[in-house]
Amino acid sequence: MLSQNDFKILIKSTSNQNLKKALTLSYHFGLRAAECAKLKFEDIKSNGISIIDSKGKKSRFILAETEKQKQILEQIKERKQGRIFHIQHVLEKNEIMKNKEISEQHEQFCKIWHATDGRYKTKLPDKSKSNGKKMIAKKCREDLEKCIIKYYKGRQEQKANPRTMKALYPEWLKYKAVDTSKANATKLQWVWNTYYADSEIVNMDISSIDVIIIKEWFLKVIKKYELSSRKCKEMKSVANMLLDYAVEKRLVSTNVSRCVHGISSKKFTEPLKKK
Repeated sequence: MLSQNDFKILIKSTSNQNLKKALTLSYHFGLRAAECAKLKFEDIKSNGISIIDSKGKKSRFILAETEKQKQILEQIKERKQGRIFHIQHVLEKNEIMKNKEISEQHEQFCKIWHATDGRYKTKLPDKSKSNGKKMIAKKCREDLEKCIIKYYKGRQEQKANPRTMKALYPEWLKYKAVDTSKANATKLQWVWNTYYADSEIVNMDISSIDVIIIKEWFLKVIKKYELSSRKCKEMKSVANMLLDYAVEKRLVSTNVSRCVHGISSKKFTEPLKKK
C-alpha cells in the first residue's frame, strides 16, 4: 500500500488533470485501473461512486465515508457526459504504482546490494533451499528490479489462477487416451475416482506441493484403504504420470511424486493368500 507521501509524489509527477483525478480516485476509493477507465461523470454521486459492470460483470456502489472522500467527489463532479479518463494513461500509472508496491514489499524481505563483482544482487523466496532463499544477480539494477517484479507477479497470478491436479486432470486423461490407449485411460480414471477425486491434495496449487506433503498424503491413503504394496504402486502411478505431464507443460520443474522413496513395508496390508 502506498504511503500518503508516496501518493503525493506520484500526483506531482504528472501535469495531466484527468490523470490526477484518476490516481486520486484509485488511491482513496480503491478503484481498479479498468474501473477508472470506464468511469463516467454520471457515475460520480455526491455520496459515492457507482461502479457498473466491473470484474465478473458485477456492479457495486462505493460509499464516501470520510470527509476527504466527499471533498474529492465534489471537486470531480461536474455537469459533463462521457468518460472521465483516458484508459492508456490510467493503465500505465496503475502499473507504476503496482510495481513500486512490489519493490517495497520485496525490500522488506531482502535488500538489493551492489556486490564487489560489479553486479546487483538480491534473494528471492525459494522453498527448495535450506534457508528459503535463492540468490539472483544482474549487471544493472533496472534488470534486477524487472526480474523481481516478474517473479512476484507470477506468484500473484498463480494465486489468482491456481494450477491444481484437479484442473489438470481432464486434459491429462485425454492425453493418456491418445498416448497409450482408451483402456488404460479408463483404468487411470478408476484410480483417480477411488483415491484422488475427493481428496484435499487435488485442490492445492501444484507448485506448493513438496515431497513431504505428498508423501504424508500417500501414507494417509495407504492407511485409509489398507493398501498392499501393489495397490500402492497403482495409486501412486496416477500422481507420477499427472505430475510428469505438469513438468512437460512447464507448470513445475520437478515431479515431487517421483521423489517419494522409503515407505516402510510395515505400512502395507498384505493381501490374503489363496488356499
